[in-house]
Amino acid sequence: MYLKPRPSCTITLDLDSRIYSKDLRQEIDRSWTFVAETLVHTHEPAAEGDPVVNFISVFVKLGAQSYLYDTDDEDARDNWYDFIEKHIRNMLGKIGNQVKIFNRRQRQNGKYELDFEYIEFELEAGELFIQFHLDSNGEVTEDHCKDATAVREALNAGLLGDKPARVILPAPAFYSIQQEVGLEAKRIRDEKRAEEEEAARIAEEAAREEAEVEAEEQFLESPALAAEAKAAEALKKENAAKDTEDATEDEEEAAEEDGAQTDEETEKRSDGEAEDGAEGKEAESDDEEATDEEAPLNADEIISKANAPLTEEEFQELYGFDEADFALDYHIWEVVDGEGKTFLFDNEQQDRLKEEDLDADMIRTIPDPLAEEEDEAADDGSEEPDEAAEDGSDDTVAAAADVIES
Repeated sequence: MYLKPRPSCTITLDLDSRIYSKDLRQEIDRSWTFVAETLVHTHEPAAEGDPVVNFISVFVKLGAQSYLYDTDDEDARDNWYDFIEKHIRNMLGKIGNQVKIFNRRQRQNGKYELDFEYIEFELEAGELFIQFHLDSNGEVTEDHCKDATAVREALNAGLLGDKPARVILPAPAFYSIQQEVGLEAKRIRDEKRAEEEEAARIAEEAAREEAEVEAEEQFLESPALAAEAKAAEALKKENAAKDTEDATEDEEEAAEEDGAQTDEETEKRSDGEAEDGAEGKEAESDDEEATDEEAPLNADEIISKANAPLTEEEFQELYGFDEADFALDYHIWEVVDGEGKTFLFDNEQQDRLKEEDLDADMIRTIPDPLAEEEDEAADDGSEEPDEAAEDGSDDTVAAAADVIES
């Protein structure tokens, strides 16, 4: 008995020559090599003015062992399930995560992000290529390794013709339909989210204004009390005026003398207060300087501050990823034979189909903007949920499809 080799791979990032640079190459060399051996190739656009297209190629190696066709080797099936499927799963997870991390760092540093269109696995030294279209985040979730296994099963069942050269998931024609319907559903979802955020902002502003008004009213007198206070003040002033008219000239002179003395005392007192104020401010300034000198943190305080847990908003800002525009459905494939001829294959029906038979009803992964509302309604425990809410998913998908068709 001998030990079987473990699978390994070489990753090739095939970049559009128009975006290639030495700085970009250095960033790739620095951050991709820990995933696997990584090479960088460039290609010229098919025509001038074509959009930039980048893709990832993964060359899977398992020594001289076979794993695609059961007829080639009695251990081929075991090799696939024990090694290759797990390896594809691992690489989908690692590469998808690395694409997102790499682009986030590039974005934070104001550098060029790499948008990849698809990832392709080269199996058994080019015997078969399995190509996955990537979502808007440059990712295929690792559970789609099962789709690669489905390709192998269909291959061995003879459903894909005589040794096809490449299988594309999903078929480009099916992807185009998904893109149109998925982006329309995203638009509906984004509009709904914006409306909810605006409604929340308005409600918060209204609540704040109401609280301010209520606080002011607690400090204001009623109109009746204010009128009574005003009348009493007027009467007081009138009586004071009459008393002043009855005063004698001697009393006026005495008042003038008293006023002169008061002014002199006030001036002296003001000078003394000014000196005391200057001394107080100087002392306060000295205290502030002393406080500033004591401000630096010690080592334990610095470490404690650095290890303080991030809030959810801080964590999302630093490490969060944007959600994909829409989830891809991979169950309809395009099969390419050795001569370049193609046909479509429905993995659910296990049969071929024509391109004109494709439509939006075949999509299984349309994002539903009303899904959260339905979940909340279900959590409320209402025994009789609204019938329209139950049908929200179908209505949303139908609405998106109707907009595309119109």
